[in-house]
Amino acid sequence: MMTEQALEALARLVARLEEARPYVTREDIAAAWKARPGWPALGDLLNQGVEGGMLLRDTRTRFDATQGTFHETQLYRVNRRRRPAIY
Repeated sequence: MMTEQALEALARLVARLEEARPYVTREDIAAAWKARPGWPALGDLLNQGVEGGMLLRDTRTRFDATQGTFHETQLYRVNRRRRPAIY
């Protein structure tokens, strides 16, 4: 039950972040996430959301111009076909 509530809260958060940004990173989610006692860790919830089809995840390579390096980042969005009730 707690995990289900946490997943719903996570999906609502990602949906709100999507409204304000062109893409949502794991770091964006972590900065805005407010876990409640007893909820699973955010990383576990993100994985469960993706595995359950609630969230979609892409991995992108980004260039950091200040350091001249490339690094991978994970982008998330709500799977609107699977979770229309959160809107």
